[in-house]
Amino acid sequence: MIMKKLLPILLIFFYFLGNAQGTKIAIADKKYKKYSYIDAIEIYEKVASKGYKSPELLKSLEMHIILMEN
Repeated sequence: MIMKKLLPILLIFFYFLGNAQGTKIAIADKKYKKYSYIDAIEIYEKVASKGYKSPELLKSLEMHIILMEN
């Protein structure tokens, strides 16, 4: 009985948790487009340090590392 009530709550929680990380990446992308590279990198790094991984995130971090080396 408890599992039937708990499962939908957990699903909703994890949905919003994943969606929040996507929102932070969108904010970082906007900062990047406005040439706020340092702010964008900080957001990307925070999101990655919390365990969120996606190809777009890793590509963005890689691009920033390349830019910082040049």
